[in-house]
Amino acid sequence: MIKMLPLMAVGILVLGGLGTVAMDSDVKKLGSVSMGYGLTCNDSLDYTHTVFVEVATSQNCPPCHYWSQNIQNVYTSGNYEFEYVDMIVYDYYGDVLNWDAYAWKDLYGITGYPTSILDGDYRRIVGNQPGLLTGTLDDCGSRTVADITANMTISWLGNATIEVNITIQNNEETQYDGYIRACITEIISRYNTSGGVPFHFGFLDYAFVNDISINPGAVYTDSVIWDGSDHADAHGDDFGDIAPDNIKVIMGVFNDDNGYVDETTAATLGDGEEPVLHIESLTGGLFKVSAVIKNTGTVEAIDVNWSIALDGGLLLLDGENSGKITSIPAGENKTISSDFILGFGKTVVTVTTEKPGVYKEQKAFVLLFFIKILNE
Repeated sequence: MIKMLPLMAVGILVLGGLGTVAMDSDVKKLGSVSMGYGLTCNDSLDYTHTVFVEVATSQNCPPCHYWSQNIQNVYTSGNYEFEYVDMIVYDYYGDVLNWDAYAWKDLYGITGYPTSILDGDYRRIVGNQPGLLTGTLDDCGSRTVADITANMTISWLGNATIEVNITIQNNEETQYDGYIRACITEIISRYNTSGGVPFHFGFLDYAFVNDISINPGAVYTDSVIWDGSDHADAHGDDFGDIAPDNIKVIMGVFNDDNGYVDETTAATLGDGEEPVLHIESLTGGLFKVSAVIKNTGTVEAIDVNWSIALDGGLLLLDGENSGKITSIPAGENKTISSDFILGFGKTVVTVTTEKPGVYKEQKAFVLLFFIKILNE
């Protein structure tokens, strides 16, 4: 500890000299419309529909790792009305991981990774382009779309089996012709990025790939029972081990006239009967980082295991910490903190919860005992 005192003294001097500069920089960022990852001040934005994003991605693609983090951060911000699916085409060795995802990428002529298809190719983003994401979402969300309403519920039947029920109402005065794709995903994917962390909403299989035709004012309904043990990836590994609290089904309704999405709906098992956790924010400061975990569901979350870890930089004290939150009532939040951090350099803060499973990653910079969360 005695050897560390000169280092800490230097740190105090450095922070003292840089404090004014850092504060000026923060003021400029707050005064700008840019809020990191292309976020804009659009609290009053009213989308015409929920945007559907399908991401062509791969396990052996470093930019895909960063795009996975960037799109997840925008999604969990809650500022943009969209759902997305990670269509993981290739594995770490460049071999096909999922044949349905492979066929889907050929449908859109995708040759580079990551490529994000928004609203059935109304817009696409090629590469890891976080600065383009929110503006492109806004562009899609402001489109004029057909007046249809889609709803979906899913039920757990046990033994890796789910029942998916959908209804689509045509509120137009003319017949609606189109097709649907309903993707069964894992909220925390079994497949990792090239950076060794899970994808989000990782595609497993389709619940529906159907043509639809709905008369004016009529309602289309359908249901399917899907058994994970009967479906597998390109490696031959089946999905008989799916966990009910980690499944989400996401469906886009596509218009035959242009191939674009008119509506998107999504459901998790026991919607309205389960807790839903979100990692709302990460903050830095002296010696520690903190995270706010909010239960946006309608049921109390009980015995939530959590962990915080830092990876990267020269860390003498790495701040790793874990624990269990006894209860997070519906609509409330809890704050968790790392252990003591001491070091220097760029790092990545990872926050994870289990049951329900949530994952968030964010870049940070450590200057001795001061940790700054980076927003871009």
